Amino acid sequence: GPGRSARWLNDFGDLRHDADPVDWVELIPFDETRNYVMRVAEALPIYRARIHGTPAPVITRWDLSGGGAVPPPPARLTLAL
Repeated sequence: GPGRSARWLNDFGDLRHDADPVDWVELIPFDETRNYVMRVAEALPIYRARIHGTPAPVITRWDLSGGGAVPPPPARLTLAL
């Protein structure tokens, strides 16, 4: 029920602050719920890309922690060879 997620946030940590999203999802004690949460997390960047009309990015911790608006793209890296 609705109280479970609040209890998990209390027991496992808050994804918006200190909890590792991958570890947090793995701690969900119900297989079906854990699988559902994983599928939603996987689809998040796809839906975000469709809404914003941009290519789908790779899922990041930002996505899993409820980061809100899409973060700015990372700075371009230059590799010295």
